Amino acid sequence: MRGDDRPASPDAAAAQLQAFAEESGFVLAPETFRRTVVGSHKERPELASGSEHTVWFDNATKRVIKLTHPDLAGDGSVGQSDLIGYLKSLDLQNQLFQDDIRLEGIVSLDGQFPQVVISQPFVKGWEATAPEISMFMEQRGFRSKDGAWHNGTVTVSDAVRHNVMAADTRDGSVTVVPFDLQVSELSS
Repeated sequence: MRGDDRPASPDAAAAQLQAFAEESGFVLAPETFRRTVVGSHKERPELASGSEHTVWFDNATKRVIKLTHPDLAGDGSVGQSDLIGYLKSLDLQNQLFQDDIRLEGIVSLDGQFPQVVISQPFVKGWEATAPEISMFMEQRGFRSKDGAWHNGTVTVSDAVRHNVMAADTRDGSVTVVPFDLQVSELSS
């Protein structure tokens, strides 16, 4: 599935996403997903439901499990132009900020649009302040312009309080941890 093969309709996008999942070995069984993630609130309580994802905490792995909303995966509403853009954004976030976002698979629940399932480490902390976010980004060579951060090759948007955590470290300092940013490479 290539980024320039954007489907013309929601049905075509769903078929393309399902084909990608099958070709890549990322199909998740709906019954298993529902039983192990959605239906087990004691083991995996729902943490949030935002504009892009529903989020659960997995106590066994100390990771959060994020499920894109069924009408949003791959159609540009998850902040990128298509599924490939969404997956590239996750990969760039891993590279730039040493995150550990993993594509867990694709699941279709109740005949809805296929949904992307990712996971990433749980961070215990608080929403970072605007000055903490600015310092973090500037230390990494980014400059703010037009509501996004740029370093000459990459643009980072959505670096706001509800997408960036701050946490205490063992040495008593504070670390900033972005967890839900939109990252894209600049076109040549």
